[in-house]
Amino acid sequence: MSAENTSLRKNALELLRRGPFRRYIIGAAISDTGTWMQVMAQGWVVSTLTNKAIVLGLVNLAAGLPTLALTMYGGSLADRHDKRKILIATQVVQIISALFLGYLVTTSSIQIWHVVILATVLGASIAFEMPAISALVPELVEHEQIGAAINMDRAVFHGLLARRSPEFSSVRGERPPLSLPTPFRSSR
Repeated sequence: MSAENTSLRKNALELLRRGPFRRYIIGAAISDTGTWMQVMAQGWVVSTLTNKAIVLGLVNLAAGLPTLALTMYGGSLADRHDKRKILIATQVVQIISALFLGYLVTTSSIQIWHVVILATVLGASIAFEMPAISALVPELVEHEQIGAAINMDRAVFHGLLARRSPEFSSVRGERPPLSLPTPFRSSR
């Protein structure tokens, strides 16, 4: 192991010893897992409701447009207000929307327009969450640790995405499933 690798590992361990950043990174891992689960669930629900790819694209568009349109406003808000309160609010919105999606699926009353609206809510929430995260992480560590903290934060985010993505299953030595089982069907 080179001296540089040892130094990087030591810096990462030092970051995780600090209380606020350690708590944040654990919470971020949990939150990111939930967000990706919700995104995957939305796609799965749509694929069980219809076999039209355009509808799945519409759901992704519904999530992407508010993210694009509101992210700059979210960044401005994060600069002027308490970032922790913004993050708590966005997490509550995401939890409520995920629970509502689950309720609709469980009661077999889910329709495509429900998923489109919930995807829009998730996209708007992400537009406020991401700038607040970007502004909060540097506040949780010492000045000389900012770069390492941002790297670790993004590594957690992208690492969770890569572990769950079917495109990366071959990297993990797995074969992607040929089709997803469908545990529920719409009555409509």
